[in-house]
Amino acid sequence: MGGGYLLIAEEAWRLAKALPSPVVQAVIARLGRSDGTDWGTLRAEIAQALPSPHYRSIVIGLLDRWRSEAGSVLPQSVAAALLTATLAERLCDGVQRGCRGVNS
Repeated sequence: MGGGYLLIAEEAWRLAKALPSPVVQAVIARLGRSDGTDWGTLRAEIAQALPSPHYRSIVIGLLDRWRSEAGSVLPQSVAAALLTATLAERLCDGVQRGCRGVNS
């Protein structure tokens, strides 16, 4: 696996820790429907789906980093990483053991 996948995994973990699950699910839904050919439309659709400027800022940061540093990673792979990170975060919260990310 290339560095792009690691970058996406780390960013997904950060996003899952910072945002409520329904917000992440909205991002996942849009990424899962994208074929990745129209970046501008995908970015705009995701931004419009987010309920606050703070959430938009966090997610757009991930999207822009993905595009500039790991552009070969497909949208569905990013969606899978976000889903996995969200589920892991929920499990960590459930057992109350303070799970830490890769670089924590």
